[in-house]
Amino acid sequence: MQTDPYQAEDEAFIEAVKKNRPEIIRSPYSDALKTLKLTLAADSSLEKGKIISLPNFK
Repeated sequence: MQTDPYQAEDEAFIEAVKKNRPEIIRSPYSDALKTLKLTLAADSSLEKGKIISLPNFK
């Protein structure tokens, strides 16, 4: 049976957070937060049909 790579990545991240072991993931939590902010801004831009400025996005 083949493993879904996104699921495996999510599971590794959740385990790292639960066990306070950031070394088991490839990037720091701060990078994950930046990626989440970018993704949410892109979704908002698509939904609103306008450009979203990342420094001002909350």
